[in-house]
Amino acid sequence: MVDSLKPGDRVQVAGVFRVNHIGQTGDYKSVLVATGVKSLLAEKEKPQLSESDLKNIRKLSKDKDVFGILGESIAPSIEGALNVKIAILLQLLGGAEKNLANGTHLRGDINLMMVGDPSTAKSQLLRHIMDIAPLALNTTGRGSSGVGLTAAVAIDKDTGERHLEAGAMVLADRGVVCIDEFDKMNDGDRVAIHEVMEQQTVTIAKAGIHTTLNARCSVVAAANPIYSEYARDQSVGRNIGLPDSLLSRFDLIFIMLDEKDPENDRKIAERVITNHRYHNPNHDAMAHFNYSNDDYVIEPDTKANKTDGGAAGQTIYEKHIQKVSGDVTRSVVTRDFLKRYISFVKGQKDPELTAECTEYAAALYSAIRQKAAYSNQNDVACPVTVRTLETMIRLATAHAKLRVAKTVATTDLDIACKLIYLSLFQQDMDAEEEEPAKKTAAAQPAGKASAGRKRGMQQIEDDQVDLEDNAYMAEEIPSNKTGGVQTRRSQVAEQPEPKSNMKDLKRMKLDDEEEVADLFQKSVQVSKPDAPVQFDMTAKRFLFKIMSEITTQ
Repeated sequence: MVDSLKPGDRVQVAGVFRVNHIGQTGDYKSVLVATGVKSLLAEKEKPQLSESDLKNIRKLSKDKDVFGILGESIAPSIEGALNVKIAILLQLLGGAEKNLANGTHLRGDINLMMVGDPSTAKSQLLRHIMDIAPLALNTTGRGSSGVGLTAAVAIDKDTGERHLEAGAMVLADRGVVCIDEFDKMNDGDRVAIHEVMEQQTVTIAKAGIHTTLNARCSVVAAANPIYSEYARDQSVGRNIGLPDSLLSRFDLIFIMLDEKDPENDRKIAERVITNHRYHNPNHDAMAHFNYSNDDYVIEPDTKANKTDGGAAGQTIYEKHIQKVSGDVTRSVVTRDFLKRYISFVKGQKDPELTAECTEYAAALYSAIRQKAAYSNQNDVACPVTVRTLETMIRLATAHAKLRVAKTVATTDLDIACKLIYLSLFQQDMDAEEEEPAKKTAAAQPAGKASAGRKRGMQQIEDDQVDLEDNAYMAEEIPSNKTGGVQTRRSQVAEQPEPKSNMKDLKRMKLDDEEEVADLFQKSVQVSKPDAPVQFDMTAKRFLFKIMSEITTQ
């Protein structure tokens, strides 16, 4: 049993209980002489699911909107913040942990930090994480120290020997550590968690004790800006006020702002009022009991997850909660079913990276790094390093787990890249795609070019305007009989266009897929020139969108 366990492990001990008399005083010390030790970590992670639970989980995993449904189910009492919720969902699932043959440890846990204005539900999100995660410890920045989070050396008052006392991160091994008021922590105590967040170990060399403890946990930190409220006129790094060495250890950093939007304020107010009107089905009915009514019998329902069929644990969706995000209305799964879904998914085999995803991840990382290099450094949350690539792989693996897939697909990398893009540049790629589409649909009459040829038709329209400008500058527009002046477009329309220009315009009507593929091959630097990148059209469009933003800056 020697060195078979470390501080922080959950164990089941079988032994003999003894009471020893100490000296001539009346003190007695009770000890447990262990004869057998069993680790409960494997039993804790094993899901206890029924046949109906497995059927419901596999049915939901095949839904195309499973990511949005489970994301909205993280904290249904909080309105908005969908990107933060889906990031928390991926954190609860986790990536794939790797232990290489040469002793290198690659962490699979995802670290997350939320920085923003007061009253943006940061602390409430931490509370929801503690309710969902099987093992979660909560602490605060002001009430925590470096040794309190890692490990401390204490002296036994009876024997005088020195021994280790595990901190919060060691006790939360294979779990989640929630740190509120992260900005209130001292700099010296904050440095103590650097090793834990990346190497996931705690090295102790104090008072003749040299050992290494496991601290394989995810970190969720919530902090306020350095000015207490986010200053829009200052850079992101100045608002956060934390060193880059610490920020780079967080996989995702979310800036949560309290925007003054009437529509958003109305939704938040409705959600807050709905929460205050909620009645717990297990509340004390005796407080409202009418003693004069002898026919009334109180039988409170003690099973909150009871279904109409009478079997507990069969409820999937909440009955009276629906979340609206844009034009999409999603149902919300219950808290118990969400726990069972996460438990089942984490018990499956980790998805593997394919050769296509490896090249695609490298291309995405190169594009994001170039985007950060050519962007205004005041708008970049933290430097783009190799840890960003590892973050992309972890997030993509967690999303593949969510789909109960055996391999990581390019769509998983797209989701991970969107979250990283939002974290680094505070820009939502989905919102950027929707706004130009709405403007084009409003300005373009019905019956015009299809969506697949918008790029080519826009170029043709610009060339048409250039031809009209050249014709207008070449000739003077004569006046008509009534003294008015003919418009530029009406006169140019009467003149026949040169044939050479018409041929040029026809030549520019390229198929959209061929154009994107050609530009993609010119933009991406392939390590093997003889083997072109074999990505699907969706991946090419997504990667080319990031590259086009670099060229326009």
